[in-house]
Amino acid sequence: MINFNTTRKNDFILKAIDSNHKFDKFSDLKQTYTIFNPNYNDYYLIIDKKIDGNELFRAITKFIASCKIHSFDIDVKSFLDYTEKSEHEKVIQILVMSTIYANDKPWTLNSNQTKSTIDHNLIIPQEYFDLANEYKIVANDRNFARKLQDMPSNLITPGGFETMMVEHLKKLNHVKVTVLNEKELAKNNMNLLLAVGQGAQKEADKPRLIIAKYLPNPNDKNIMAFVGKGVCFDTGGLNIKPGSHMRWMKYDMSGAAIVGSLIHSLATNNINKNVIAVMPLVLNLASSSSYRPDDVIVGHSGKSVEIDNTDAEGRLILADAISYAAKNLEASEIYDIATLTGAMIYALGDTYTGVWSTNDKLYDNVLIASNLAGELVWRLPFHHDFKDLLKSNFADISNSVSDPRGGSSRAACFLKEFTHNKEYVHFDVAGTADKGNVGTGIMLHTFYNLIKNKK
Repeated sequence: MINFNTTRKNDFILKAIDSNHKFDKFSDLKQTYTIFNPNYNDYYLIIDKKIDGNELFRAITKFIASCKIHSFDIDVKSFLDYTEKSEHEKVIQILVMSTIYANDKPWTLNSNQTKSTIDHNLIIPQEYFDLANEYKIVANDRNFARKLQDMPSNLITPGGFETMMVEHLKKLNHVKVTVLNEKELAKNNMNLLLAVGQGAQKEADKPRLIIAKYLPNPNDKNIMAFVGKGVCFDTGGLNIKPGSHMRWMKYDMSGAAIVGSLIHSLATNNINKNVIAVMPLVLNLASSSSYRPDDVIVGHSGKSVEIDNTDAEGRLILADAISYAAKNLEASEIYDIATLTGAMIYALGDTYTGVWSTNDKLYDNVLIASNLAGELVWRLPFHHDFKDLLKSNFADISNSVSDPRGGSSRAACFLKEFTHNKEYVHFDVAGTADKGNVGTGIMLHTFYNLIKNKK
């Protein structure tokens, strides 16, 4: 548990200090974001005036995760004293988010593991209590998304996801949740989404689309749509993955978990911006009824798609969901988040989230929001060369191609074809959605800041 107080509560404390510290024993220790312990009770974290949010998040999460015995106070005022006033909101956000993140334990049914009973305390000046409590809600929703990510696919089927997300979003002001089942998807010509999920036999495994509308401001015609990939498990379909690549495919629904949890934070904190979360949910299975390579399918947008590879399924369900958000939900801007391409791991590792944007201003807003959140992003290109690789003789476009060049940008360009020319930003979190096979809930904090601060 994490508490906020204005005074000290625990014997052990973490304080900030700058690189000019005078502790003789540590006089040669100047490296920023290092934590050292000059005496039994007091720990110090070296910072500078201009906070690197990602490095601060890493330092705090690593430290809190290592606190197996003692509860700690974190002296927030000491961090504020050593940083510029313009950095104070970032400091508060990241200290709250990182402490709650690290104190949360991954989902488990292991009966030998017990929940931590350690209570940490953030000593916060009274003037920042409202801000801290606001981001405590965001942090708890990030942890809810991480719980969904970590749960196995026999529990988080499309139906299991629906049950948990609908329960999480119920009784919130201005929130309306709608679920489209197979029949309703067919009526809306969402044939790409249906094709990916058609190998499922049990009702709980069948495809569906969850739409969570948060529309607190009826006078504002601007609606931001956040579309999250929800492949609850990905075998690769008939282009089946080898065993080593199929492991941990439960995380392929991370995007849906993040955008659904985002709505809860916005509504709970009464953010006065119109946002819709769209969550297409499927299991991509290999069965006698699965869709096949060479199939040609006409989706919601009216475009025909040739199936080159059934393991390029995420872009298919997103294509229908993005088109639905643009046409049926009248979104003015569309953002999607997906564990989309393994190529991201080779390009940016598990450090940066790849971002594509049709608009420089939208990307600049993303960069500001991600900097405030301490989440690292890197812009990659929309370029017609990548789209040209997807030319098909039998359809408007192919979903993939046997060519190693620009796989992540190729997938992004495919998705852009289904936006109906709406402004669009794509986030590929294939490398960052989980680390060490534990969900991260990445980008939820950035998305919250992006929406909250939108002009």
